[in-house]
Amino acid sequence: MISKTSLFNKGLFFSDLKRFWWVSFLYAIVLFFNLPFNHLMLGSREMDEWQVRMLQRSLDFSGGANELQILLISIVPVVLAVLLFKYLMTARSAAMMHSLPLTKKVLFITHSIAGLFLLIIPVIFTAIVLMVLQAATFLQQYYTLINILTWLGYTLLFSLLVYAAAVFVGMFTGNSIAHIVFNYIFHILPLGLFLLINFTLKQMLYGYPYLEIRGTFLESLPIVMLVDGRINSAFTASHIAGYLVGTVVLFVLAYYLYRIRKSEAAGDLVAFPIVRPVFKYGLTFSFMLLGGVYFSEISQGDFTIMMLGYVICSLLGYWIAEVLVQRSLKVWGAYKGYLLYAAIVIVAIGVITADVTGYERRVPAPDQVEKVYLAPSLYAWTNRDENDVAISTGQEITYYSTAYMSGMYQFQTEENIEKMTMLHKQLTEDPHKKEGPQRYIIYSLKNGKTMIRQYPFDEKLYAQALKPVYESMEYKQARFPVLIQNLAEIKMIEINDERTPKEAALLVDNAQIEEFIEALRQDLAETTFEDLITNKRNFVSIEITCTKEKSYHYVLDENYQHVIDWLKNENLYDKTILLPEDIVSASLEKEIVLEDDGKTVTYAPKRKKVEINDPEVIKELLNASAAYQYKRGSEPLIVIFSMTGGVGRHQFNANINDDIIVSDKLRGYINQLNSM
Repeated sequence: MISKTSLFNKGLFFSDLKRFWWVSFLYAIVLFFNLPFNHLMLGSREMDEWQVRMLQRSLDFSGGANELQILLISIVPVVLAVLLFKYLMTARSAAMMHSLPLTKKVLFITHSIAGLFLLIIPVIFTAIVLMVLQAATFLQQYYTLINILTWLGYTLLFSLLVYAAAVFVGMFTGNSIAHIVFNYIFHILPLGLFLLINFTLKQMLYGYPYLEIRGTFLESLPIVMLVDGRINSAFTASHIAGYLVGTVVLFVLAYYLYRIRKSEAAGDLVAFPIVRPVFKYGLTFSFMLLGGVYFSEISQGDFTIMMLGYVICSLLGYWIAEVLVQRSLKVWGAYKGYLLYAAIVIVAIGVITADVTGYERRVPAPDQVEKVYLAPSLYAWTNRDENDVAISTGQEITYYSTAYMSGMYQFQTEENIEKMTMLHKQLTEDPHKKEGPQRYIIYSLKNGKTMIRQYPFDEKLYAQALKPVYESMEYKQARFPVLIQNLAEIKMIEINDERTPKEAALLVDNAQIEEFIEALRQDLAETTFEDLITNKRNFVSIEITCTKEKSYHYVLDENYQHVIDWLKNENLYDKTILLPEDIVSASLEKEIVLEDDGKTVTYAPKRKKVEINDPEVIKELLNASAAYQYKRGSEPLIVIFSMTGGVGRHQFNANINDDIIVSDKLRGYINQLNSM
C-alpha cells in the first residue's frame, strides 16, 4: 500500500540523518575552528591593523579572509546532494528505494529536506556561538550582531542555491562522478562559453570588442559573486530575490525531472535520451572552442593554426562524448553525426569570416551619433556614471573625472564626432595595421542603441584624424580637470621634483594658487597633439589638493613655459627644480650579463662604469633620461647623477637608451663603456 497521508516521511528523514550526520558534524567543526575559535585565538593577543581587518572580513565575504568558507559553500551542499540521491545511480538501489510504500513526491521532498537540515544546522550553530562570544567577550569591539546576522544570511542563501543546483543536476545523470562533474560545469559553463566565444569572435572579426562580464548577467552568477568578493559591494535586494527564486525554481524543476525519470537510467551518464545529443554536441563544441583558443595562443593568433585546433579538438571532444554515452570504445560508426556538426560549423565560420553582415566595415554616420567614447577598457565605460561628478561652475561636465581616473574620453561636439568617425573609417580600411595599444570606440546613437568596436592603433599613425580631436578643448577639459575646476575648491598645490633633495614648493595662498592655475591653464590650452601623445618621462609633479579631499596629479612638462616663468618670477624654480649646475658629476654604467638562458638572467655583482664630469655631457644625459623608453630585449644604460642640495651629497638614478641620437662627446663615453 502506498501512503498518501503526508508529503514528508519521518522514518526516511531520520534514516538520512543517521547515515549522513557526519557530513554535517564535520562542517560544523570546520566552521567552528575557522570562525569562533580563530577569532578568540586572534583576539587573545595583540593584533596589528591588518589582522583586525582580516578578522572583520571573515564575516563579510568581501575577500581576503574567507577563502575556506567559499570553498565549503561550494563543496558541502554538493556532497550532501550526491550522497542523498546516490540511490538513483545504481539499478538495485533505485529499485529498492522505489519499492517502498512511498510516492516519488514523498521520496524527493524528504531527501531534500534532510539535506537542507544537515546543511543549515552547522551554520546556525556557528552563528549562535558567534553571537554569544560577541556579547560576552572582547570580540564586540571588532564586529556587531548585524555583521553576524549578515554572514548567516549570505551563507544560507548561497548554500541553499548551490544545494538546489546540485539536486537539479543530479536528475540528469545516473553516475555519481558525473553528478559531481556536471554540477560544477553547470556553474561555470555560462562564464566559460562567454569567454571562449568572445575570444573566438575577436579572432575572426576585425574590430570585435573583447567584452567584459561587467555589466552583463554573468557578474550576478553565484560563482562570480563569491570568487570576485563582490557580495557586499555589489549585492542588492534584487540579487537576493533572484537567488531565492532561483533556488525554488531549481527544486521544482528537479522534482519534475525526478517524477519522469526512469529507474532504468541508473548507471547511464545521461539519464534522459532527449538530452544526449545536447550533451554530445555541447561537449564537442566546448572542446572545439577550447582547442581553438589554445592553438591560437601558441601560434600568436595564426588563423590557419586556430582552424587546425578546431578540427583536432572537436574530433577529440566528439569521440569522448560518444564513448561516455555509449559506454564503449567502439564508436567509429557514429562518424555521420560529426560530419553533420562539421558542416554546420564550416558554414558558420564562413559566414563570420566573409563578414556577410558588413560588421567590420560598419561606421555610423556622424549625424546618427549622440556621443562617442574613446576608452582603454569597457570597465571604464560601463562604470562611467560612478565616477562622473558635477563641478560647481554652473555647467555639469559628466565626463571629466571619469576621463581623469580611467583614461576614457567622451566627445559630443559635431566636429569631434565627425573626426572620430573618420578615424574609425580609416581603421576599417586598414585592418592589417595592428600596431599600438587596444582602444575601444563606443558610440551612443540617437536611436538609443550602442555600437562598440575595439582596435589596436598607434596614435602617431592616425595623427590626421586625432590631432584636431586631441587639441580641442573638449578633449583637454576631459583629460585635465583643472581647466574647468572651480578655484574655490583648491586647497593646496605642491610642486615636487623627485630627482632632487630640494624642498617641494607649497602654494596655499589664494592669490598664488589663482596665478599658478591661470599659468597652467594657458600651457594646457596651448599643448599640441605631439606633446599630448609623447611617452617622455616627467620627473616634476604638480599635486592639486581640493577641499573635498580629492587630489589631482599632473606633471610639469618642459614646454609649460607659462608655469616655468611664473615659478621663476616667484623665486621658486631654482629652489624646487633640479638644475644642470646642481649636478657635480655623473657615472654611466651597464650591467654585466654572466648568464642568460632565455628565462633567467644572471648579472655580475659589479657594473661596468665610466665617470663623466663634463657639464655639457651631464646636461645632455639629464635630457636623455627624460626621453628614456623601455624596449623589450634591450639593456638600458644606467646613469647615476651626484648632486648638491639639501643636506649633504645625493644621488639620482635614471636610465637612457643605448641607441639614442647623442653628441659625439656622449657617444664616445657610451662606446668606451660598451668596449669594457
